[in-house]
Amino acid sequence: LESAKKLEAEVNTVMCSACMAACEKAGRWQNALDLLSAMATQEVAANAITYNSTISACAKGGHWLIVLDLLAAMQRLGVEMQTITVNSAISACEKGGRWSSALDLLRVAMQRKMETSTITFSAAISACARCNEWERALTVLSKMPKHAVEANTISYNAAISACEKGCEWQPSLELVTSMEQQA
Repeated sequence: LESAKKLEAEVNTVMCSACMAACEKAGRWQNALDLLSAMATQEVAANAITYNSTISACAKGGHWLIVLDLLAAMQRLGVEMQTITVNSAISACEKGGRWSSALDLLRVAMQRKMETSTITFSAAISACARCNEWERALTVLSKMPKHAVEANTISYNAAISACEKGCEWQPSLELVTSMEQQA
C-alpha cells in the first residue's frame, strides 16, 4: 500500500482485492494477511472478496485457526459469508484435522440457508475422514439430497475413505453400490 501511495495511485478495495487474489494464487498467505491489516490501518474497507481471497490463501497454507479468526472478524464487521468462504474454511479445517469445526461451519451455512455445493459437503466429509469419524462422514453424505446437492465421485470416495479408516467394510460396499446405481 505504501508503494501505491508513493506512486499516487488510488488505494481502494478493488486494488487490494486484486493484490490479495495474487497472494492467494502465489501461496503467500502471510502477505494477504499483512495487506488485510494494512487496509484497516489505511481505512480502506474490506469486503467479502478481500476476505475470501485471504481466507483461501490461509486455507491453502493449512492455517485453520487464522481462517476461523478471519470468519469471526467478518461477522463482527458485518461482511457476509459466501459459499466460497465456507468452502475454503471447511477445507482449512480438514487440513488441520478439525472435523468438528468443519461440521460447525457446514451447520452454520445450512442454518443461514446459504447456497451449498458438492464442494461444501465433500470438504466436510473429507474432514471427518481425515479424523476417522466415519459415522459423521456418512451422516453428512446422507444430508446432501435434503439440501438439493448431488453427491459425486469425490463425495463418495471421501466417505469410503472414512469407512476404510474406521475398518468399516460393509458401509464401504454399500457406498460403492450407491455410486453404481447413481451412475
